[in-house]
Amino acid sequence: MAYQLRPYRFHFFSLVLTIICYNYITDHYGWLISIPISFILILILTSIKITLTINEASISYEMSFLHLSIYRKELSPVEISQIKFFRIRWKTKAAEIKRVKGWNWRVADFGKEEVFDYLLDVATKHQIKVDKTKDYLILEKQNQIEEEKGNG
Repeated sequence: MAYQLRPYRFHFFSLVLTIICYNYITDHYGWLISIPISFILILILTSIKITLTINEASISYEMSFLHLSIYRKELSPVEISQIKFFRIRWKTKAAEIKRVKGWNWRVADFGKEEVFDYLLDVATKHQIKVDKTKDYLILEKQNQIEEEKGNG
């Protein structure tokens, strides 16, 4: 199953980077050059897409620009030591995939909450250690209550 990142933070970061670059270029080369360069930078940074794909055999993370893959990393279950589920903000679920070697992957803001169900399925199938915080368990319980109210 493939999930696309809702890039709120990424767009904020790209806006801040554009402002910094605009100020730098304006100070050194003038405003006539800085406006087109800033516009091009905004187009480039907002065209980047981040996709997380979860399969039974692997979890892959891909960053692409206009359908061209810039960065792609695939993890097999053997490379995962633990998956930690936690809460961010008020009512948002998140997870951290802890790797045996390398940097951990943070999974958050991918739109649908079924991402975490698939991660949990992969963890149980491949006997990967799962850790859920108290806040995450509360969110799960609230979601179950909301589903029962919606069905009943």
